[in-house]
Amino acid sequence: MEWWNIGVLVLKAMIHLLTSLSREILPINHCPIFLRQAGIIPSFQYSNCACQPSLSLRRGGRERSEPSSTILELKQTHDELHRAFLDTIHRLVLAAEYKDEETGDHILRMSRYSALIAQKLNLPDTDVQLILYASPMHDLGKIGIPDNILLKPGKSTDEEFGIMKTHTIIGANILAYSKVKLINIAEHIALSHHEKWNGKGYPQGLAGEGIHIAARIVGLADVFDALTSKRPYKNPYSIEKAIDIIKKEREKHFDPDITDVFLKHIDEIVDIKSEVASAKDL
Repeated sequence: MEWWNIGVLVLKAMIHLLTSLSREILPINHCPIFLRQAGIIPSFQYSNCACQPSLSLRRGGRERSEPSSTILELKQTHDELHRAFLDTIHRLVLAAEYKDEETGDHILRMSRYSALIAQKLNLPDTDVQLILYASPMHDLGKIGIPDNILLKPGKSTDEEFGIMKTHTIIGANILAYSKVKLINIAEHIALSHHEKWNGKGYPQGLAGEGIHIAARIVGLADVFDALTSKRPYKNPYSIEKAIDIIKKEREKHFDPDITDVFLKHIDEIVDIKSEVASAKDL
């Protein structure tokens, strides 16, 4: 079996572990509020206070509130689970693109671009958070692409590009059948972030709003970052040139509304790019 096929199997196992981590380590009603509200854990019962779940014990036919120290311990456990869940996702992504030294910065930039665009589109806060955490998994399927194609310094042949395009399907297959909403969003993104508004993208040739909105957002963020970054096959374009390309692709490659929001807030996008570069130099 080729090494990249083994890698795909390993990632599928990790996705299964993520699902188990988010649903089985703690009872459903004890899971982090963030995860429940985001749809990662099914909602259970809430108290009148929006920041605490309704936790009670029945003893002798009477309800007794849990001591505050127990609730604090539960919150600490919830927070630790949340961090573990997100850290596992981050490491999953790094494993998929380990040989690309630019991957870490790319993931950070494009996920923050995507979240900013989602926020400026006035999507619900939970959706913004889901896109922030799901978007780094957009290229998970590249683990199934041979290195001689993935890291080729020159232009790909038609055959090589055809193989490269399968990373969308591979990524979606790795993420498929999860019962976790975050992973479901990541599956849509992995499958459809190369679709185009005019229906000329891949792998399914979807068009317009037939493309999941998270994939439309990530598709633009990913292209902007690719244009302005050094890759094995190209030097980085200037911000101005990248903006010009994106403007020309409005209603062709990109959703016009998402394009307009992106361009309106380009200064904030550039700030994110600068912040990530500055952090790398520390």
